[in-house]
Amino acid sequence: MSVARAAAERGVACLRRSVARPTVAGMDGLRAALPGPEDAFGLGLVLVLIGGFLLANSILLRHPRALVAEHFGGGREKLVSIRGVLFQRLQIHLGFLFLLVGFALEIYGHYGAGGAGTPAAPRTFSKVWVGAIAVAVVALELGGWWLSHALFLRYVRQHFRAHPPALESDLALARELGELFGIDSDGNDSVQSYLLRIRQRLGIQDSARPAPERARGLPAEAESEAEEGFV
Repeated sequence: MSVARAAAERGVACLRRSVARPTVAGMDGLRAALPGPEDAFGLGLVLVLIGGFLLANSILLRHPRALVAEHFGGGREKLVSIRGVLFQRLQIHLGFLFLLVGFALEIYGHYGAGGAGTPAAPRTFSKVWVGAIAVAVVALELGGWWLSHALFLRYVRQHFRAHPPALESDLALARELGELFGIDSDGNDSVQSYLLRIRQRLGIQDSARPAPERARGLPAEAESEAEEGFV
């Protein structure tokens, strides 16, 4: 019995060592991959610079030409300009996120590097981590632009579903919506079929569209001229 018990204990000990070795090796590899305190301060400075750039780029400064046009009662800006506002708002969130993470890394690098009596070791600039941060920033910017575009199209659909537009009386808005949703008009396309495709893309029922201009008193010749000029 004692021999069997000793063999069982040796088997359990060997099993524990075999399980513990990969775990310890994995933790050591994770510690080696993560930036240490000596690299955290520099990486934090890089993140702070990126966050400051994103915040500066997201400041909403209108062009003087738009201010002059608004002062003298000019026309409205294009609908696609709202997408830029959404993207700038997303850049504000990303900028503050990079600032907070950068300051946290600076604190970690300052207080985690050791005491004042520890001799300072020579430090090298971590190019790998800087490259990874650059790739992450580019990916976040591209993803943010795609997300702002998707949200913009969603808000446009929700607005026009709640307030169906009179596209027959506002052909400029119809052209703008067609360009926004990628609806091309060929030479054989009529105004009504083109507007029908726009309504289908917006999710608007054709029965809910407003009355056309001819029903409001316009002659048939004016409607035919508008169709020819639109197509």
